[in-house]
Amino acid sequence: MKDHAGYYAKEMRLVAYRQYLESFKSVTIDNMARAFGVTQEFLDAELSNFIYNGKISCKIDKVQGVIESNRPNRKQELFTETVR
Repeated sequence: MKDHAGYYAKEMRLVAYRQYLESFKSVTIDNMARAFGVTQEFLDAELSNFIYNGKISCKIDKVQGVIESNRPNRKQELFTETVR
């Protein structure tokens, strides 16, 4: 189990980040980092990885220090898929 503990912890953080971001249109990096008890640098690196891999849909604005949620519009996705 030791070999899988890191992967499991990362996936649980992903679920927690998704649930946290679901509640907000935008949140500051500082507030989210404090809420999870991690540094801003760690949160930025981990969220960037999740965004790149398509696991979380949000944008990080480093200039303003804000994370903006991009809530996917399911109806729009279905329409686009149907048109294709």
